[in-house]
Amino acid sequence: MLNKSEIYFSMGGLPQYFNSVAEMFKYKINNKTKLIILNTSSQPNSIPHLGTLTTLMSVFALGAELKKHYKLDVLVQFDEIECSPREFIEKDGYKYVKSISDIVENSNESIADHNMKFYFEILNFLKDVTGINYEIRTYDEFQKNLSVRKSLLQVVNNKDFFVNLFNPRDGKLHIRTKCPVCSAIDKSMHKTQIVSVIENRFIINSFCYEHGSYEITVDKNPNNFVEMNTQLRDLLKGYLISEDSEEVLTAMIDGGDWGGTWAMRIHAEGMAQLGKRLPIRLFTPLILDRSGGKLSKSHYLNGKKYSYVKDYFNDYCQFVEHYGVNGLNKLFKEVEMWVKEPKRFFRNYSIDYIEMIMEE
Repeated sequence: MLNKSEIYFSMGGLPQYFNSVAEMFKYKINNKTKLIILNTSSQPNSIPHLGTLTTLMSVFALGAELKKHYKLDVLVQFDEIECSPREFIEKDGYKYVKSISDIVENSNESIADHNMKFYFEILNFLKDVTGINYEIRTYDEFQKNLSVRKSLLQVVNNKDFFVNLFNPRDGKLHIRTKCPVCSAIDKSMHKTQIVSVIENRFIINSFCYEHGSYEITVDKNPNNFVEMNTQLRDLLKGYLISEDSEEVLTAMIDGGDWGGTWAMRIHAEGMAQLGKRLPIRLFTPLILDRSGGKLSKSHYLNGKKYSYVKDYFNDYCQFVEHYGVNGLNKLFKEVEMWVKEPKRFFRNYSIDYIEMIMEE
């Protein structure tokens, strides 16, 4: 067990220059600003774990601080990434996937819908303790947005640049669609290609291992579903934020694993190529395992588990069963300190630290 007397909070870097994390919004706020939106996202491919919980707590705690600091309305916008892959199929050497929104396992509900029930529990708890409202935006809603489709066309028209920026390994833009019959997606992109770019639209030709070839036109018609990889979603979210009205200030708040090189290469370089200003973007503290790596969801451990991490830290339901609502409140009080004191926010925390504060 860690000794609390041996825990230090460095004042190096940004903590030297800001009294609170809320001050980082000051340069973007003026007398026209009426609403601050804090955007965050998650893939509901499993029951939320500790890292997801502390990220969501950080977003709502920051929202409460911003509301208090600037006397403005604040809204949390949660992007549900229900296009996350789950079922992998290999046919004739090619890989296909079906997403968590298209796979029904129990009680006639999709994997995404099942896991979102636990996200709603967390979101409603945080709404109650902070007074900050939230809204859900699904990926399906996001990809239908006209500005998203307009910016996607810009990416297609700058294909050479964005291929080298995003996917130099395979040299492809990962813009896909799903079979209109069974919803399978050509994950490997071996039989998916953009065959035509005409003015304000482009055509994707793809192939299903069971139902053969098909194609869609990507334009302002929202009925034609277009799937894109993480790099494109991240970039086009920034593009969409850049088109906010003067009364709205939207910031992207994500876990610390999306910071650093990812944010600079994928997001900043991409936004510059599209001629757009960067949004405010902050990254919440990561929860680390003992090796210094990000604590992974059990979903990503392929049936394995950490020998030293309690099961209830990898499963929100078990966390509540073990600690109760008092445990949620205790963890939230800890996270509140992070957003109030930059020296606590601009760092990461080990699983041993979290266990220590929860057992106090």
